[in-house]
Amino acid sequence: MEKGFVAWVSSIARLTAGEVVAIDGKALCGTRESGKKTLVHMVSAWAEGNGLVLAQRKVDEKSNEITAIPKLLNALELTGTVVTIDAMGCQRGIARQIIEKKADYVLAVKKNQGLLAEQVKDSFLLLDSGAVAEEIDCGHGRVERRRCSVISDLSLIESKPPNGPHYRGWCVSSPKGITRPRVRSSARFATTSPASTPMRRD
Repeated sequence: MEKGFVAWVSSIARLTAGEVVAIDGKALCGTRESGKKTLVHMVSAWAEGNGLVLAQRKVDEKSNEITAIPKLLNALELTGTVVTIDAMGCQRGIARQIIEKKADYVLAVKKNQGLLAEQVKDSFLLLDSGAVAEEIDCGHGRVERRRCSVISDLSLIESKPPNGPHYRGWCVSSPKGITRPRVRSSARFATTSPASTPMRRD
């Protein structure tokens, strides 16, 4: 059934060069079985331009997304696309696999990559950003201003693997959700692969 679904989606979805394929994991509500504490957890690949799910993989019990993402990538034709994954997917093996699929990547960097995250943070504090973009969006009961800064100077990054995926640069996305009466802000770093361009993160 799963192979048939992936084959059918592939026949109707034409992924154009530069299209964003977002990979993310979600727990499915109402899937907790009797006597078990956990919900069914699925990892999905969403084609932003086509507006549909390309494929899904169930996360094995007593496992996590790191083991499910490579299986999902193997099932996809990703040539020319840009794959985005949250911090769980910020692994050298996953980045290398995306490059082998002839795609580019934007991966979130957080505390699970402690040293790398600190070096990226220092880069944005001490070096000049190569490009900055802003937009204002209204929806979900709030006005949100998004600011994305990109830096290609990797001089402060000590953890670049000599034979691993090559980094082209870093971007930091700082969405500020404005709701009355309070203001919320956060920041997110990401690593980008050789041919990827600065991406807007919604």
